[in-house]
Amino acid sequence: MASWGAGAKPWFTTNTNIQRFNPDNGKIERIAGASGFDSPDDRPFQRGDLITIDCGVSYLGFKTDIQRVAYVLPEGEVDVPAGLKRALNNRNTVVNAYRAARPGHTGRQAAEAIEKELEGVSFRYSLGSHSIGYHGHALGPGIRSTSSEYNPQRENQSGLRENSYMAVEGETQTIVAEWNNQEITISYEEQGYLTDAGYKFFTPLQNTWFLIR
Repeated sequence: MASWGAGAKPWFTTNTNIQRFNPDNGKIERIAGASGFDSPDDRPFQRGDLITIDCGVSYLGFKTDIQRVAYVLPEGEVDVPAGLKRALNNRNTVVNAYRAARPGHTGRQAAEAIEKELEGVSFRYSLGSHSIGYHGHALGPGIRSTSSEYNPQRENQSGLRENSYMAVEGETQTIVAEWNNQEITISYEEQGYLTDAGYKFFTPLQNTWFLIR
């Protein structure tokens, strides 16, 4: 983008995380590198890979931080399995629940309101966030699952401000029937600003999988 004259440039190296179903043993494999999370840079994508992409750019002094998911179609497949579509819907259900947060909530109160919205869901999930703006991971209040072992007191007790800029980030775990009832992890990360009606997001949520043929 910078070479096009747009002035935007990445502020961190784009990360990828790969999961894949191994039909030989009926298990989900997670392809991790030395960090334990990001997949090795020298591993080519393969058919059947489920890819999470984490990227961010800097423009006019502001940062973005967003995650999207893609699927490399195996030979003979023309679309993702229904279980993966359900997993993406579950991801968006959690993101939309952040609309329960309100200006004046502490991070803890916002997490409680979001978890109330998600009562009764049939999948596992986690809540997380970080302030974003001039810095990619900025100081400020944080929203995290109330059961999380990592819950800094200052983040929990700090108040959320109207029109403040936040990246909401976490994971959902969904069982995929087509893959031997194995559980896959779908990460989410979206940018939004806080209003009296909760968080409004700058870009549409990902409603369909990016397909690599």
